[in-house]
Amino acid sequence: MALVGAVCLGSLGGCAKTKKEAKNSSSSEEDVYDDMEATIGISFQDLSNEFVSNKKKALMDYVDKHYPNIEVLYLDGAGDASTQVSQMETFINQKVDAIICNPQESTALQPYYESAIAAGIPVVSDGTDVDDKVGQVWSSCPDVPGAEEQVKYLMTLFPEEQEIDVAIMRGVIGHQAEILRSEGYDNVMKENSGKFNIVFDQTANYSREEGLQLMENWLSSGTHIDAVLAQNDEMALGAAEAIKSAGKEDEIKVLGIDGIKDAVQGVKNKTLAATLYQDGTQIIINSFELAVKSIKGETVSDISIPQELCTSDNVDTYLEKLEYLDGLSN
Repeated sequence: MALVGAVCLGSLGGCAKTKKEAKNSSSSEEDVYDDMEATIGISFQDLSNEFVSNKKKALMDYVDKHYPNIEVLYLDGAGDASTQVSQMETFINQKVDAIICNPQESTALQPYYESAIAAGIPVVSDGTDVDDKVGQVWSSCPDVPGAEEQVKYLMTLFPEEQEIDVAIMRGVIGHQAEILRSEGYDNVMKENSGKFNIVFDQTANYSREEGLQLMENWLSSGTHIDAVLAQNDEMALGAAEAIKSAGKEDEIKVLGIDGIKDAVQGVKNKTLAATLYQDGTQIIINSFELAVKSIKGETVSDISIPQELCTSDNVDTYLEKLEYLDGLSN
């Protein structure tokens, strides 16, 4: 199995911790939860995204301390579903003991979930999921209620009688989080007919750079905007940068989702009105523990934890929660 891990490193550029390396890790005897030997393959949707890369950092630290004999193959899907498909195929051919997948695209990856499960390899969806239940389990935060909370909080920032001119920055179209967060927005807006005037509704693909460019385009149009609902923090931060450059930071409220450090600091500095904190560390640890239990043959089920609204009233709590990530390596 160690040889297989080495092949994966050479062919896909993944980051693997071999069992030999694991035995020399920093874990002490009292830290070890289990000395079982196994190989788990993980495909992350895009490690250039800070929220996703933080999950990898946190898991590397967790496994090193608590499961020194488990070899983990960390692969980057680089925002490309076809890359993740190839990674899933490789994991299946290698006969890893379990797969954790953080899918970029829910439809394209489903057949490979089915193939893995048919081959006796447990699959855990981390963060997002595929379209249908085909035997996998899932660990994340539910997106619909989180998005609903984001919109409800936006309503509190304006007088009750005011119609709010809202611009929506969507994530990658067809991405599961984009679909579900949009559903959450629609739910609240339909319940409050006449409260919202959608002036723009476009994608910035979860990218800070694209969020900045899209916001610049919106501002240059001369259209009045009261608030920006961004479906992740990267886009929110890009929008906030463009708004600040235009000297409109006191006129336009920006809200994000994820709770990455830059966004939480933005709430502290009042460049963002709010973000929804998702505990990415707990999500990925839950995913890993589901994989471990599945390998052992234990009964497993989905694990859901709520998103938490981070505002100026509680921002210091979330800055403290994120401090530990600064000391972890990639």
